[in-house]
Amino acid sequence: CCTAIEGSYRLAKALADDVDFCCFQFSDFGKGLIKKCRTSPDAFIQISLQLAHFRDKGCFCLTYEASMTRLFREGRTETVRSCTAEATAFVRSMEDIRQS
Repeated sequence: CCTAIEGSYRLAKALADDVDFCCFQFSDFGKGLIKKCRTSPDAFIQISLQLAHFRDKGCFCLTYEASMTRLFREGRTETVRSCTAEATAFVRSMEDIRQS
């Protein structure tokens, strides 16, 4: 058991060491402004990630987000897929604006 744990730890550490991460504080606006625009902050972030990935890689990626359904017994989770036809159309429209 200890050998399996040690092997899993080494693999997880190698994967974590291979990640580049840069964090900065964004203070131009927050969830208050997003909500004032009648938009879900989570949806705003999801579409922002789609746009950022498209601008970085030039393609779309399938995404998976776990969503808690608290109204159901025992609060089961559901899957949210944010790479929809509407999301890709929005991202493409943002790219058209940049090209103009």
